[in-house]
Amino acid sequence: MDLGDAETQIFLANTMTPVLTGHWLLRRNQAAAERTWTEVADAAAWMRRVREANPAAGLGGPLLTVQERIERQRTSLVLGSDVAWGYYTPAFSYVSFAAVCCPNRFLPGIVCPSPPHT
Repeated sequence: MDLGDAETQIFLANTMTPVLTGHWLLRRNQAAAERTWTEVADAAAWMRRVREANPAAGLGGPLLTVQERIERQRTSLVLGSDVAWGYYTPAFSYVSFAAVCCPNRFLPGIVCPSPPHT
């Protein structure tokens, strides 16, 4: 990816979810140390806080409880797989967030955007 390319600059400035979750790592200006962890438990706790602050609409009822989803996502993160959630709220807003592993097992050439928060 040529970082001077106009299309690349548009991609880097965009806030829409990239097709590959690992490409979030390229958007260094959107990374924050307070959302960077070395422990899976800390990432899972952040996901729980975001989910609880933005409840889902519950259309048709959840297939898994929030706790069950967190446990499954924790396993994915431990194995080095990114986790992305997206859903509608009761106000019909769309919530989308992701925990992206770094270094990323599928995109090992992309360096981590920032050191973990201490």
